[in-house]
Amino acid sequence: MNSESFPEDNHIKKEDLNPYKEVHLFYYTYINSELHILLHKSSKEQDNKFREIYEELLVQDNAPPFALARTLATKYRGLFRQSNINKMASGEAITEKDIFESSEYIWYDIWNNEAFIETLDVLAFNPIQYDNIRGKLIYFLELPAINLNLLNENLQKLNYEYTFMYHKYSYENSQLDKLKLLNCFDFNSHIQQTKKLASEDLMEYYVIVSCKPKGEQKDQAGFFHFPALFNGLYRKNGEKWLYVLPSIQELPDEIILSKCKAIIIPGSHLHVYDYHDFLRKTEDWIRGLIHNWPNIKFLGICFGLQLFCDALGGKTESMGNGVFISGGEELNLHEDLFKFNFIKSSGVSNINSLTIIQAHGDHVTNLPDYEKYRVKNYAFSKTCEREILVSENERILCIQGHPEYSPHFNRYRFAPILAKWRKMDLTPENYQKVLDESLNNSTHTNSLEFRKICHSFLKTK
Repeated sequence: MNSESFPEDNHIKKEDLNPYKEVHLFYYTYINSELHILLHKSSKEQDNKFREIYEELLVQDNAPPFALARTLATKYRGLFRQSNINKMASGEAITEKDIFESSEYIWYDIWNNEAFIETLDVLAFNPIQYDNIRGKLIYFLELPAINLNLLNENLQKLNYEYTFMYHKYSYENSQLDKLKLLNCFDFNSHIQQTKKLASEDLMEYYVIVSCKPKGEQKDQAGFFHFPALFNGLYRKNGEKWLYVLPSIQELPDEIILSKCKAIIIPGSHLHVYDYHDFLRKTEDWIRGLIHNWPNIKFLGICFGLQLFCDALGGKTESMGNGVFISGGEELNLHEDLFKFNFIKSSGVSNINSLTIIQAHGDHVTNLPDYEKYRVKNYAFSKTCEREILVSENERILCIQGHPEYSPHFNRYRFAPILAKWRKMDLTPENYQKVLDESLNNSTHTNSLEFRKICHSFLKTK
């Protein structure tokens, strides 16, 4: 992977993405029951100080896990893949085949990088993180004890840029890290407390129910690795986020639901009216959820909105004639939307319209019975009459658009996919051509406002 890095001026802007502008990673281990943090220094940096791994988010990253996975796969050349961690722990030498040749990469090639996808998996299901420290998100990943003298000698022979050291952590006397994160709180207590909550199963559950056919990958077009995406946008300390695929496994049972705070059903390229046995079972499960678990919130996004409506007696139909709505679309908002407590808590102002990313060829033509479910529509667009559904008790929120995506993330991710769909040769020039076309046709969206609304809905009591 070489040439063409991200443009220098493409750091995230507040109006486009989530509040985090930096993500940090502390690898740690316990030596003689004492916490040690793995830090590094670069031969290219003038101050030559040891520090943790961190990265600024770019507009293409969309959420902190994607930024961290990108930098681990490229800047650190995939050194921390599990296969390499196993080698480092056993004292086995890292070879040239174990790390990537260059830290530079092509923007559209990152999704083909095995270390990138592996890191997304690790971050998505890692229980230990700390959020909202000076606007930063911090991940903690445990490593086995490593002989760093041998490792540094080994990496030096490979012309690897970084040198590693263990820092024996002390909350009372921590002098390292230019960003002063080591002085913010007691790492050791936080790690131990989170491990205890996870082991005793005391965390609040959030469940992502992804309706994809058996065999599809988490990073396939239109999904963008849902576990990492939703974890990165919405997960807070003390929460356990599960990811289930009804096509290959059972839906959440009573044990999980008894600990669950919210269910999220995101987008899918399927149609709710397609015949798939697992879709009908999921609709049955939704009916049971709504009737029997009144304390669990439900967030439906795009396909999730349509499946919810169909499950409860509404109807979803094709928009006809090959119509597919994509890109930013303006929603006209009903003033009553702003009466809900979760909207008020989100800080989103009482305005007439918001623009959201759309990607759908179906629409809801009939809502579930109002007298029975008390769900109403509070927004419409030029192409769709039912864009935002909310229940009177604020338990249900369904959005036809995609609040989880940003325009730049979609364009950079979709460019190579669109090139393939158009049967274009997979060359850098053609990728760039597709990207330029989508950038020229871009529309400003209120991604941050919609993320605030969803976050407030999921977290408000």
